[in-house]
Amino acid sequence: MCRIPGVGDQTGTDAYILTKYQDISLVLRDPDRFPLLSDEGDPSTRLEREIISSQGFADAVGARETLRPNRDIQKLHRQQLTDPWVGPTGALRHKTMVTRIANELIDSWRNDGSVEFVRDFAAALPQTVITKIIGFPLKDMRRLRKWEEAQVQRFVFGKTHRNLMPEEEERANAQALGEFHAYIQQQIDIKRTQPCDDMISFLIDVHIGPDQSRLTDGEISSVIYGMHIGGNETTQYALTAEAMLLAEDAELRSTLQQDRSRVPFFVQEALRLYAPKQGLSTRRAAEDVEMRGIRIPEGSILHMRYGAGNRDEEAFPHAADLDLALPNTHK
Repeated sequence: MCRIPGVGDQTGTDAYILTKYQDISLVLRDPDRFPLLSDEGDPSTRLEREIISSQGFADAVGARETLRPNRDIQKLHRQQLTDPWVGPTGALRHKTMVTRIANELIDSWRNDGSVEFVRDFAAALPQTVITKIIGFPLKDMRRLRKWEEAQVQRFVFGKTHRNLMPEEEERANAQALGEFHAYIQQQIDIKRTQPCDDMISFLIDVHIGPDQSRLTDGEISSVIYGMHIGGNETTQYALTAEAMLLAEDAELRSTLQQDRSRVPFFVQEALRLYAPKQGLSTRRAAEDVEMRGIRIPEGSILHMRYGAGNRDEEAFPHAADLDLALPNTHK
């Protein structure tokens, strides 16, 4: 555990970097004592929110609070809004489509002798799939890729546990994200008169909650915004890590070719060894707590290093080695 003085969620509080599996698991499993940070109080996105709001998309910016004000409603909305498309059962409806796209991508370079794997498969596959699920036109994928990069820019180039960027970069990036919100609104307007079997059309018509209300355009935009980033970058990272592991280990390739039932275990181990999200500052202490003999005051930010926790020798003996027998307990 590492303390960073003066940069907590409240004035005079600190941040703590957690690297042990047990500590990270404790925080994630106790949302009462360690709730999610509020977007409203996040200095890393304050300017971004102001600029996007000034462009006319304040409803989309504030939709996290209106859509997910508490855990119960957050769970309900996940079940009603995203699970039908990418949840445990909803994802299965796309199996044929995903298989077809994967095969088409592989066929386009399999006889070339070499491939730029990230560009031509690891990035291309999830982008094509999520574009089709959401309902964006495939012809817009080049533009969508630019906005996807803007969505993750602070997590790639931002500094400190709060992913801070210089103001000039913040303004330019916020401008690009505002353009993306405008694009999403255009697609919502189109789907209102030309509905299809896609997520935007579904969100326009769905009734949610006890009062069976409809989503506002800002709330639809917020859901689609989150789907776009969640369906692209992390999947790209996971596919790249899996390809690297297979390329480096001929015995592993042979094992999986001979016994396809072990592929799911390989996928889980690849996620453990190379977590797509290496770390996030998403929780705060709602009360004073003690962890490993260290007092963590109320208001402290907790930055969880998932990558370190997944390689914690106390939780995973021989943690740096891929083990197809390990249970799925990674973060």
